[in-house]
Amino acid sequence: MAYIYDPPEEWNNPDDCIAFPCTAPSNVVITHDKVTYSGLITPKDTASSFQIVSDTKSASENLDSCTFKESWNAWTCVNSYLGVLEF
Repeated sequence: MAYIYDPPEEWNNPDDCIAFPCTAPSNVVITHDKVTYSGLITPKDTASSFQIVSDTKSASENLDSCTFKESWNAWTCVNSYLGVLEF
């Protein structure tokens, strides 16, 4: 369903971020609302409303109602409190 890449180390830009790499791939939240499925192959145990979030060390594993999906390099969650803060 999704694959979220880890940010490559070469994205580290000390002028902008000091010692932190560009974190865009670590801050992904994909929200699915009222999803329906059709066809012969459909996901198992997936709610009609759910989120997919990045596998961010020391953060993702602490989110409520989330399960790691190794093949996605991400977590699937049923948690209506997840989102991305926009400025």
